[in-house]
Amino acid sequence: MPQAPVQPVAPHPGMMPPGMRAMTLPKILRIGIIQGGKIVEERLVRKRESVTVGQSTKNSFVIPTEALPKTFTLFELLSNGSYALNFTDGMDGRISLGEQVLALPQCKQGMAHRKGQL
Repeated sequence: MPQAPVQPVAPHPGMMPPGMRAMTLPKILRIGIIQGGKIVEERLVRKRESVTVGQSTKNSFVIPTEALPKTFTLFELLSNGSYALNFTDGMDGRISLGEQVLALPQCKQGMAHRKGQL
């Protein structure tokens, strides 16, 4: 099944110490969980690994709702170091790619891929 890379949000160059500006830092993910229209959790994911959501306490983000499975890999770290965004038809969200913010339905059209059912 094809996987589309997703560009994580990177820190602004002006926010880096002067000695580090010449180096290229790996991009990181900034993930916010919104429930009922309110941000209930927001985190920068600095460690380069797959990001999981679900009911299990072993997930990167624990979301105690029966609408989710025990675990679901939302951002999958690929062997080339990029991320693939996985989703189900029941998911909603927004993805920021540089200056562009896309609703998940837009990403479903070639930038991400469907995985599983909810």
